[in-house]
Amino acid sequence: MTYLQEIFIKKMSLQKEHYLKFCEISQMKTYDKKEFILKENGICSFVGFVEKGTVRSFIQKDDKEYNNDFYFNSSFISAYRSFVTQTPAYSNIQAMSQTTIRYITFDQIKKLEETSDVWNKFGKYIAEQFFIRKCSRETSFLIKSAKERYESLIKSHPQIEQLIPQYAIASYLRIEPESLSRIKALTYIKK
Repeated sequence: MTYLQEIFIKKMSLQKEHYLKFCEISQMKTYDKKEFILKENGICSFVGFVEKGTVRSFIQKDDKEYNNDFYFNSSFISAYRSFVTQTPAYSNIQAMSQTTIRYITFDQIKKLEETSDVWNKFGKYIAEQFFIRKCSRETSFLIKSAKERYESLIKSHPQIEQLIPQYAIASYLRIEPESLSRIKALTYIKK
């Protein structure tokens, strides 16, 4: 059973036929490293599932990039505010390695929801995942130090340092790369 199928059956409590229907109507696309999946001011028309690869979401302001999320294998991906409201996105979404995404469009989801209320479970699950992600990130900035945010990131994504450049991790943690180097040095000294 694939991880996506497991999500449908075990986490969403849907049937195998719903997973198969999703696979039938969804599309797969492979992106090259550094290729944009969505550019700022574009309208996000999809919710995707990262089958393979690494992706980042970032905002560009005053010639500086601010990484606001990373997506790895088996993650749902979207500029969700833009997707739900069908208004321009504030962020860019870019592949950081060759990445394959299975995605479904806004219109396809709406059509599915019209066929059966069971598809509302799918939409609810996706919304909950993005809401939990957003709340966890916001809360971490209020209650955790930079060192604690780094340790949490490493704990939840042990391979992140092999997949994401240090400057991008520092940006995600909202610290300078030099500060991240000091945090890492202190962390490794303790071990």
